[in-house]
Amino acid sequence: MILYKMNIRESFKKVFVSQRNSGYLFDLIITKILRYSPNYQQIIFNNIHTYKENIIDLQELIFNDYFSNIYNNLSKSGNIDLEEVLIELNKITVSKFEIILQQDLGNKYKQQVQQVQSQDRQVQQVQQVQQVQSHDRPQPQVQVQQVQVQQVQVQQPQVQQPQVQQPQVRQQIQVQQVQQEKNTLSENNYNILSRQFCSENAVFNDGKYSFQFFLKKIKSVNLDNFKIKCNMYNINEYNNKFYLLEQTNKTIITIPIGYYDIDTLLKTITNLLNDMSINKNKDYKFNVSSNKIKNKIYFTCQSIEKERLNKNTSFGLLFKKNKDYNNYSLSDILGFEKEEYFNNNVYTAELYSDVNIFDELYVKIFINGKEIPRYSTSKGGFYYFETFDLNMDDCFGNKASFDLPINSFEITQDNLDIKDISIQLNNSYDYYINTPVSFKFMLTFEYLTDEYSS
Repeated sequence: MILYKMNIRESFKKVFVSQRNSGYLFDLIITKILRYSPNYQQIIFNNIHTYKENIIDLQELIFNDYFSNIYNNLSKSGNIDLEEVLIELNKITVSKFEIILQQDLGNKYKQQVQQVQSQDRQVQQVQQVQQVQSHDRPQPQVQVQQVQVQQVQVQQPQVQQPQVQQPQVRQQIQVQQVQQEKNTLSENNYNILSRQFCSENAVFNDGKYSFQFFLKKIKSVNLDNFKIKCNMYNINEYNNKFYLLEQTNKTIITIPIGYYDIDTLLKTITNLLNDMSINKNKDYKFNVSSNKIKNKIYFTCQSIEKERLNKNTSFGLLFKKNKDYNNYSLSDILGFEKEEYFNNNVYTAELYSDVNIFDELYVKIFINGKEIPRYSTSKGGFYYFETFDLNMDDCFGNKASFDLPINSFEITQDNLDIKDISIQLNNSYDYYINTPVSFKFMLTFEYLTDEYSS
């Protein structure tokens, strides 16, 4: 028994301090802090790797201090749901790390402010010294010039008017010529900058990958290529659970995480239903299948003995939707519109099944938090910069690469300076991929040089 608990402890610890769970908690905390203190963004960028190491260290301490108590308290109520244990540990982590991070960010921000104030005082002191020196310096040459001007005005008053006008006219002509020259040069004097962005270097938050990037006075942007590792799971930790209802019993069915084609998914669900059922005598069995003609899913329960065909075969289904997961639920994938089904031995999906939820990707690009609305759609308010088609049944586990023709998007806003670039991947008009994905892409910017952009 002790060995069994130790195995559970070590296995659960791997889940709790896994890169996925730690990354999820880190993004959650950073989002909350930046929502109320956006001035901390630069400090977070500069120290992001250190902070990510800190949260893992904190998780180790929290697990050692709290796991046993939480596990034992939940075990007193009967069946232990390890998901509830994970939720409790995550709550403690978020609470403690947020306090630690706020304190560190506050101290670093205060130091930055003090440094800026110190630099400003030094600049002011230098300016004051320069002003004093300029005031004390004798100016005999200026005085002589003033006397000479007065003499000219007295001796030749009739020449005074044209002498003043000619320099003004020449100056106006010169200004016009310079402006025309600058306008002509600015039409052709663009610089080109290409930059590759990798998802692993971004700050990931709620489906968006943000990159710190600075470039002044951009005129156009082009997506040159896009490469993505097709390791997206249509069944993940957010949509892999539903409940089997038998008589007065409610059993949770958990599908292993991964990418499934429809036949493999239905076979897996069938095996899980029969394995987890309270039917120990095996006198009835569950089956989940797809009608190839209608393309709809069927859940059935049939008695193995003919004389028991209609006895104890009714069951229920409860599809649990995660409110924090903005993508396809299990019921969406299987084609079931409702969340609850009761008192029958056959259930037919109302809609068509769809496991290929990543076959179409929409790339959305944001500059300084504002989306570039390159292409509009019939879905009101939905825009995208580029779209790609994937055959996930063939591509899963491999890399997909797309090279695009030059088709720059012109920036109409004058003197647009980039401070950050963000990208979001949508797998439909309604859903974006809110779990981390590995990809990289190349953007080419056309921008005005400093010499002619003033």
